[in-house]
Amino acid sequence: MTEKIKLKRDKVFISEGVKEKHKPNWWLTNKEFINKNNFPDKYYLERLCDHINEFLKDIPIPVLTTFDRHHNRIYFSVGNDSNWFRVDPDISFFDYIKQAKRWLVQFYPQYVVEVEDEVDLSEEEVLEKVREGIDLNELAFLKKKIKVKENGCITRIILNQDKFEFIKNKECSIRMTGDLNNILPLSTFLKNLREMKSNSKTSVEIREYIFQNSEEVERISPSDKKIVIDYTPKMMKNFFIIRFMDLKRIPIKRSIAGQYIWGKYEIRFQSESSEHDCLQYIKDRRKEKGIVMDIEND
Repeated sequence: MTEKIKLKRDKVFISEGVKEKHKPNWWLTNKEFINKNNFPDKYYLERLCDHINEFLKDIPIPVLTTFDRHHNRIYFSVGNDSNWFRVDPDISFFDYIKQAKRWLVQFYPQYVVEVEDEVDLSEEEVLEKVREGIDLNELAFLKKKIKVKENGCITRIILNQDKFEFIKNKECSIRMTGDLNNILPLSTFLKNLREMKSNSKTSVEIREYIFQNSEEVERISPSDKKIVIDYTPKMMKNFFIIRFMDLKRIPIKRSIAGQYIWGKYEIRFQSESSEHDCLQYIKDRRKEKGIVMDIEND
């Protein structure tokens, strides 16, 4: 009975807050709301909420968040779909956002299609053409057409500039909506894409809409800068747990004692026990997945 009364009070507080703020996710920046809950580390929660608030501003879909103060978890909702992630001071803000993004990205505007591409002939095909008597000068310009899978996804928005980040087959670019003859606000562009998805438009139609109503303004080269991870042991273990799905097939290389390179991350363990615990976790998980890969030494 007591729990039901508390839940009711929480709903009243949230309702009053929404009414007062007139916007979704108001509680993320409301210190009064954060201070009134019983989460033990309010500083961590406040900073986490700031990171989530900034993250949600930059993604291409509307997301509603709510805080479950009884179980210390945050719900992320997109339409009728929702998922929650536990709030834990031993999870870095960086990793918490990664968990949420991994789930939310399925709702981002995206497509998968087969397109025709022209590529160079293989060595075997070149030799075959030579046997057929084709001139070598002609071979230099000879191409073949193949079908390739193309994945496209809008991953980030710059609303005040009507620009968005677009990844096509791992190549990243910045595109601007509309053109000189067709002014199209980014908000309208995204709204139209959401309607296309809800109306079960095909990937081909979504791809056509994106390319017909935006133009590339900048190519973004992947950064080779290493990100240093030097967390406390508990936070480090959570880093390995959360990042495993993305990095399970990426080699882990030992550089010097207690330091490793894992993809773009430079990992610095604070203790030998933390090092052993995290590396053992990776070995066990890889074994479960049937991945044969040892820890490497530089």
